[in-house]
Amino acid sequence: MNAPTSALGVLASGEKVILRTRVPSDVDVYVHWRTHGEWRHWDAPWEGVEDSLTPEEESEYRERFSSSFEGEPPFPRTNAVITTSDGQPLGWVNRYSPKDYPDEWYVGIDICEDEYLNRGMGTEALRLWVDYLFENSDVHRIGLDTWSFNQRMMRVAEKIGFVCEGAQRELREWQGERTDGVHYGMLRREWEARGAAAGAGTTDPEACELYLKGRLLLDQRTVEAYERSRRLFEEAIARDPSYPLPYTGLAEAFIRLNNIHRLTPQEAQLGAMRAASRALELGPGLAETHVALGRVRWDFEDDTGSAEAAFRRAIELSPGHARAHMMLAHLLERTDRPEEALEEAERALRLDPMSASLRHWMVHFKARLRDWRGAVDLLKENVDLYPADAVSHSGYGYFVASLGRSKEGSEHMRRALELDRANPSIRELSAIVLLRQGEFEKALGEAQKLIDGSPSDHDGHALTGEALMGLSRYEEAIAAFSRAKEAIRAHDPEGHPSAQFIAGIDGMLGIAYARQGDIDRGEEVLRDLIERSETGPVARSTLAALSFALGEADEGFAWLREACQRTESIVVALRTSPWLHDARSDPRFAEILETVGLADYPPDEQDS
Repeated sequence: MNAPTSALGVLASGEKVILRTRVPSDVDVYVHWRTHGEWRHWDAPWEGVEDSLTPEEESEYRERFSSSFEGEPPFPRTNAVITTSDGQPLGWVNRYSPKDYPDEWYVGIDICEDEYLNRGMGTEALRLWVDYLFENSDVHRIGLDTWSFNQRMMRVAEKIGFVCEGAQRELREWQGERTDGVHYGMLRREWEARGAAAGAGTTDPEACELYLKGRLLLDQRTVEAYERSRRLFEEAIARDPSYPLPYTGLAEAFIRLNNIHRLTPQEAQLGAMRAASRALELGPGLAETHVALGRVRWDFEDDTGSAEAAFRRAIELSPGHARAHMMLAHLLERTDRPEEALEEAERALRLDPMSASLRHWMVHFKARLRDWRGAVDLLKENVDLYPADAVSHSGYGYFVASLGRSKEGSEHMRRALELDRANPSIRELSAIVLLRQGEFEKALGEAQKLIDGSPSDHDGHALTGEALMGLSRYEEAIAAFSRAKEAIRAHDPEGHPSAQFIAGIDGMLGIAYARQGDIDRGEEVLRDLIERSETGPVARSTLAALSFALGEADEGFAWLREACQRTESIVVALRTSPWLHDARSDPRFAEILETVGLADYPPDEQDS
C-alpha cells in the first residue's frame, strides 16, 4: 500500500486528466458548478436543479466547504478534483461507505464543464479513482449506482471493468416515465486481473507533481516564477523522459523567458522547438503538445498558417481546452478575422472564467468592440481576484492611466513593481504610463533600468528615445532610437515579426527630426513609411503622429481615423499620448473620441 498524495495534492495522473485533493480556493469553482452545467440534469435531478443561489445560500455553502478542511483528512481520500492536464478544474470524484458494509465503498463522478463531455475525460478519471482506491486500501468491493436513463454513465462504468449486478426495476418516476436503479460493482480480484492501469501520462507521481508545480508557476507570471518553472519542467523530464507534458511546459517557459529578454532569441527558439518537437513525438494525441507547437511556429517563425493548424488540432482533440481557443482567437485577430476571433475568445473565457491570463487577453477583444467599461471591469476583477499578481496590477494600471485615470493607474503600477521589480514587461508599462502623464524624467529613469537589466533591450532604448524627445533632447533621442533599431535587428535578423516595431521607431525618429526643425528629413521618413505601409505592417497611428509633428493636420486626422477603424493600440491612449498633444485642440479630435466611444468615458472618473 502506498500514499502518493504530495504537498500539491496529486493523487493520480493520466493522459487527459489529473486527480488532486481539494483546496480551500476551489470554493469559487464549486459555487459556480452549483448553478451551471449539464451534469445537474443527470445527477439525481429530482433533488432540484439550481440556476442561481441567494447570497445567504452561497454564504452557507462557502462555510460548509471551508469547514470540510478541518481536522486530519481521511486516507484514502473521500473526494478529489478532476483537472485537465494543465490544471483546469472540470469536475469531481468521491466515495462513500454503506453503514452496514465497511468492506465496501461506492463511488461517484461528475464532469461539470459541458465542453469536456464525451471526450473520454470521465472514463479516465473514474479509472484513475478506482485504481487509487484499490491501491491504497484493503477494500474488497467498489460499487457504482446509476439510473437507467443515464446511458452515458453506464457505458463509462462498463468500459473500465464494472460488472452490472442487477437493477431495481421502475424504482422512480421521473418526467412521466419509470426509471430503473442500476447497480454496478468491481471486486478486488477483478481489478487485479485487469491490472491497475497506470495511465498514459506518467507512472511517477513526483514527475507529475513537478510538472503541475511548473504550470502553476507559469500562471504566476513573474520573472522568478518563469525561471523556476523551467527548472521544474527539466526535473520532471529527468525523472521520466517519456512523459510528454513537461516538454510542453518547457516550450512555454522558453517562450515567456524570451518575451522578457531573459534568454537570447537563439537560445529560446532552439530550446522551445526541441521541447515542442519531443512533446509531439511522445504525445501526438495530447492537445497540449499542439498548443506548444503552435506557439513555437508563431512566436519564432511567424508561420501563422502552421500555428493555426496546430491550435485547431488541439481544439479537435480537446474542445474544452481554453488556452487553445484563446491562442486561436489571437491568431485570427492578427490575420484580420475579428468576428471569428471574438467568438473563440468568448468561448475560452466561458471554459475557464477564473483564469487571470484569459481575462487579461479578453481585454483586447473588449477594446475592439469599444467596450471600455467592460475592459476595465475585467481588469479590475483580476486585481480583486488575484491581489498578489503583479501582472494584474500592471495591466489594470496601464489601461486606466491610458484612459486618463492617472492617479489610480499610477497606484497600481507602483503596486505591480513592488510585487515583481525584476519583470521588464511591468517596468516597460510603467515607463509608458509616465510618458503619457508627461513625467519624462521619471520615464527616462524607468527606461534606463530596462537597459541596465539587459543592454540589448530594444524597448528600453526606444522608451529612452521617447523620454529624451519629451525633454527636447533631440540628438540624444535620435541616437537612442538608432540603438533600439540595432537591438531589434540583432534580435530578429530576418526582420519579419519585428517589421512593425522598426516602423514605429522610424516614426519616432521622424518626429524627432521635425521637432528639431529638420522638416525635410521628417518628410522623407513619412514618405518612406507610407510606401512601406502599402505592403508591410506600418501602424496608421505612427503615420498620424508624424503627420501632426510635420504640421500636416489634414493628413494626420485621415491616418488617425484609419488607425481607429483598425482598432490599433493608440485608441485606448487617444486622451494621453504625448505625440497627439498638438491635435487635441482641433474639433476633429473630439469627433474621433465620439466615434470610438471615449467622448464621455470615463464619466466622473477623470482625476481632478
